[in-house]
Parts: sequence; structure tokens; C-alpha cells
Amino acid sequence: MTTRADVPANRRRCRWAKSPLDIRYHDREWGVPVHDDRRLFECLILEGAQAGLSWSTILRKRPAYRKAFDNFDARKIARYSPAKVRRLLADAGIVRHRGKIEATIANARAFLAARGEHGTFDRYVRSFATPEAMSKDLIKRGFRFVGPTICEAFMQAIGVGRPDLIGWSDGGNIALDLAINHPERIGRMAITGANFRVDGFAPEVIEWIKQVKPGEFDPAAPRR
Repeated sequence: MTTRADVPANRRRCRWAKSPLDIRYHDREWGVPVHDDRRLFECLILEGAQAGLSWSTILRKRPAYRKAFDNFDARKIARYSPAKVRRLLADAGIVRHRGKIEATIANARAFLAARGEHGTFDRYVRSFATPEAMSKDLIKRGFRFVGPTICEAFMQAIGVGRPDLIGWSDGGNIALDLAINHPERIGRMAITGANFRVDGFAPEVIEWIKQVKPGEFDPAAPRR
């Protein structure tokens, strides 16, 4: 799992990070670029599972989700039987919502197809500039629980940010928050070899960011 060191004391946290578990996730995972396909699939499924619930609820259930869904092995999930669905519906550790469980199975199949077409799921999801575009294409491919709001949260979580192009209602602000109030994440993007023009920040934006002091930019609260 890609993580980073804790946020320094003088850095701002997003408003949704309130509980100790939220804070740990925010400081160590959220916004850090993820390129591993299994982790991307896990994140997409969990973002969908959050629909109508709080992110804190999903974080608390994440270990149970990993156990129940074979550590998010899409090949195994794609072969789940009706009997497996019944067992999942009886699992108190996860969100026992038939629609979301069946969507996970459908999404595993769609994930495998998309990965087969594009080589990696990472390459596929990073080809979109906006959550609306991603959502439209995912739905066309048979994914479920992937509306624009869920895709926006997914893109933010995996470190996709183009504040000079993004047309999100508050996603651009969140991307800038990462850059200004958590500048160490830009360094991680560079270390991982990410292309700033694709999933990081455009050079002219980075130059502007360097002139803004931490705390001077107050982002809109992300829609978690």
C-alpha cells in the first residue's frame, strides 16, 4: 500500500478527517498516487459502497471488506455464485446491501474487461480529465455505483489532480489543497515518476503553488 509520513503539525487537514481512523487515512493514504490495479479496484468499490453512508463507516469496515471479498481479487469476485452472495448478505462486517454486493461482482467483470483492453486499469482511469467523463464511460462499460460524485471522490483518493483543467465543483480546490497544505505529496508524485501533465500538477500551477504559504488557501470541504 502506498503511504506517506504523517502530516506535519503546521499543515491543515481537510474538514472530513475527524476521527482517529479518518485522520490516519487522510494523512497516510488520501491523495497519494495509486498505480496498483488491485488497490485501484478496491478504492473504486469502497467509494461505491459509501453511497448514502459516511466514509468513516466504510473505513471501519475496510478490513472486513478485504476478508469478505478475497482481498479484492477481481478474478475471484467475478466468479462469485448466488450462494456466495447470500453469505455476503449475512456478513455483518460489510454493508449488507444486495445492490452494492451484486454491483461489486459486475464491477469485477467490467474491471477485468477494461484492464484487458487498456493493459492496466491504472492507464484507463488516468485517461479522464473529469469525474463526469469517467462516470459516463464506466457506466457504458457496465460498472455500477459509479456516478460523478463517486468518481470525483475516487479520483481525489488515488491522487489524480489537474487543477488547471479539472472542472469539478470542488475537486480542483481539493487538488490545490493537497499541493499547498500538503506539498510533500507533490514530492511523492515526482518520486513515483508520475507525469505532472497527466496525474499531477501542470508546471505553471506548481510555480504558483510555490508562492502560496500553507494555510493561506482554504479549500472547500470535499464531498465525502
